Parts: sequence; C-alpha cells; structure tokens
Amino acid sequence: MRIRHALFSTVVALGSVGSANVQAQSFTANDISGRWESPAPVFDEANKLYGSYVFELYANQWTHTFTASVDAAGQQKLFSYRVAASSYTLGKSVAGMANAAEGDFERGSFYMTAYAQSMADMFNQANCGTGEWKLGVEQEITAKGCAFIPSKAACPKELDIVVFDGKSLSFGDRSGNMCAQPRPAKASKASLVKRSVHAVIQAKVNDPGAFFGQYVPGHLPSVAHYGGKFAIELKTEMPLADPRLQGTLPGQLFIIQEWPSLLAFNAWWTSPEYAPWNAIRSKAADVQLTLTTAIVH
Repeated sequence: MRIRHALFSTVVALGSVGSANVQAQSFTANDISGRWESPAPVFDEANKLYGSYVFELYANQWTHTFTASVDAAGQQKLFSYRVAASSYTLGKSVAGMANAAEGDFERGSFYMTAYAQSMADMFNQANCGTGEWKLGVEQEITAKGCAFIPSKAACPKELDIVVFDGKSLSFGDRSGNMCAQPRPAKASKASLVKRSVHAVIQAKVNDPGAFFGQYVPGHLPSVAHYGGKFAIELKTEMPLADPRLQGTLPGQLFIIQEWPSLLAFNAWWTSPEYAPWNAIRSKAADVQLTLTTAIVH
C-alpha cells in the first residue's frame, strides 16, 4: 500500500478554491478558535481511501487527528494519526485568495493507531513506535516517524494555509512536502464544520454551604474567561428511584457546560484561576464528569 505523506498532513486533500484576482481578507486566531470536524469522510482519489479530520484550535494551541477508512461511512478504519497539543501562528494574508492566511503549525508529540492488521503489519515492518503493534493501541512516533509520517527532526513544523469564511474552515491542498516551502498554492474544497464540546456533570453535594455559597459563584468568572458557558442546569430535590431503571441516579445536580474545544476546556480545568475553586469543589461534592460532542437538532 503506497500512501503519500501529503494525505496525512494537516490538509483536506481535495480540489481548490480562489483565483489570482480575489482580494485576501484577514482573521485572527480568536475567530477560528474551536473544534472543527469533517462533516463526512473525505475520499482521496490517489490513495483510494477515505479520511476524517478533527482540528482543535484555542489561543496559540492546536491539535489534529486524521483517521483513514476504506468505507464512506468511516466504520472500517485503517489507522489514525494524531498530533498532540502544539503551538501555531497565523501569518500574513495569502495573495490572490479570499479569507486565507499563512499558518505555521508546530509538531509537538504525535502518535499513530492501527485498526487493521495490514496497517499493524506495515508499522511493524517499518520499525515504527516503541514495540509490537496491536490493533487499537496508540504508539508515539515523534522521534522516528513512521513510514509515510516524517519524524519531528525531519519536519518540526508544517507550512500551511488557513481559509476561513466566517462559517467553515479549510486548510491547504498540496501533493508535495508540507514541511518545506512553497506553501500550498490552493485550498481544499472540503470544508470543516464547528462542533462544540460539552461537559456533562453530575454532582452529589456533600457541603451545600461551601458548594453553593463559595464554589458556584466563585468559579463562574473563570469559566467565562476560557470561553465556556452553561448550556443547562437541573436540580433535583431527591434522587429518583424506579424499578424499571438500573438503580438510583447518582447526582443531586446536573449541569451541562459548552466549550469551543477540548483545548479550551483543558486550559480552564488546569488554569490558576480555577485551581482554588477546584480545591473547594473537590471537598464539597463528589462529581462525575463526561466530555462529549453532540449535534443539536
């Protein structure tokens, strides 16, 4: 199986937009902050497979996950390639392209996962990772790279373009090396759509005075500062028990937070602004937290 590196760079490798006579427009990192996903797997004609893309952008950080599959539904996965949180910068506008800017994307740590035995065999033969490849088990490949993915030393950052029209986001399309000049000369027709991240929280409050009197009002400014908002909050006077259900609901308080990206949530969760309130919450309540994406109809 011969696979071009360009397929696994931070691009959606289909088509092009723009013309030499279009006036470029500027945007900021704040404008594109969020979680961006492929609405559906994108077919790559050269390699005869489908690819799904997820980009997370927040402040000057980015992450990227590409998942290859053999079917249009993305159910028969081959492998995934993931770049962990790394820094990026937006540069000058791209001449001749509307809503386009240069983007330099650092490659921090990156990983691969084999989902098909043919890919695990390929990775083993290429001496990728740190040991024997098992299906569904991620391995770091930063230092050595892996087959069609160059090492960090060979490619410390990708030189791309970013196209944002106010609603959809796309990256560059090139068949060459993403790690060297020139940058892509055109942008992909395949656009990424924005998907919010939701934190679903169930809390069993043990100290109402500390939880409602200190934690709740105290931590709200930190949530807003990092781009979060409360989508819904439900309180129950007592847990519900029903013989038709599997036991008793564990929480007294049910909260759903909405975040622009997982990066934004993690920035808040580990921030110095939230730290003192997190300490109060951990003593005042038992909390179960689940992070998920959802489509609201």
